[in-house]
Amino acid sequence: MLTSLRIRHFRAWQDTGPVRLAPLTVFFGEHGTGKSSLGHALALLDPHAHEAVSGQQAGFALDAVWQAGGQRVSRHLSAASAPERASAPLTFVDTEAQGDRIPLPSAGDPAVSHWLHAMGLDAPSTASQTGRSARHAQHLLGHLLNAPEGGTIWLEHPENHLHPKAQAVLADALIAAVQSTAEGQHPGVQCIVESHSEALLNRLQRRVAEAVIPPEELALYVCRLRGPHAELEALRLNAYGDIENWPEDLFGHDMTDITARTVAALRRRQAEAREPKA
Repeated sequence: MLTSLRIRHFRAWQDTGPVRLAPLTVFFGEHGTGKSSLGHALALLDPHAHEAVSGQQAGFALDAVWQAGGQRVSRHLSAASAPERASAPLTFVDTEAQGDRIPLPSAGDPAVSHWLHAMGLDAPSTASQTGRSARHAQHLLGHLLNAPEGGTIWLEHPENHLHPKAQAVLADALIAAVQSTAEGQHPGVQCIVESHSEALLNRLQRRVAEAVIPPEELALYVCRLRGPHAELEALRLNAYGDIENWPEDLFGHDMTDITARTVAALRRRQAEAREPKA
């Protein structure tokens, strides 16, 4: 499992600083804030990507650390060097570019059927009858269920084509994928996700509050642009599922509207309670 990374001079990133990676790591942020670049930089750990590395801007550097077989392994990559060998098993899923080219897993698979049903996307009997949302969900579930044990999977905007309920259930599927089996016989996979789904974040917070997953098994970040450069802010998630440093306008005005509506309703109830009854 990848445990940390640091990226310097790569696209919009001048220097991410040390970034802690957990079994389930999610990068939130608007489009164009550098989320995808983090995954593209990690992809360069593949020895076959040496030409792509050589073409990076001067000063490019990537430091990655992961745990493998109880040992701590580190790698440094720069424009002048390529990785000596393959790193931890990495799988990258671009849901837009690759979605229609990935073999469709069987909807009859019990695990796939379970999650599709929970998402409200029970698949028809034939692939030709499968809707876009169900097909997209099947692709995602296929990757989650078939990723190498102990490996790492990067998911780029997995919430695309899914309605909010399905996005929330997707968060549960991600939690299930990263957790060990009930018998503890083997580790789950590590999931690194880039997303702008409020429903996914809300479900993760709920599961922490319910003690389904401890907060230390999650790492949540917000990507932003400050001038021409990207910046990363870690969200502090406590044991009750609260984010202690909630960023302003993280999901636009939706959360602002919900908060304002709740406060307005509370004030109206208080005012009505004080009014003399006829």
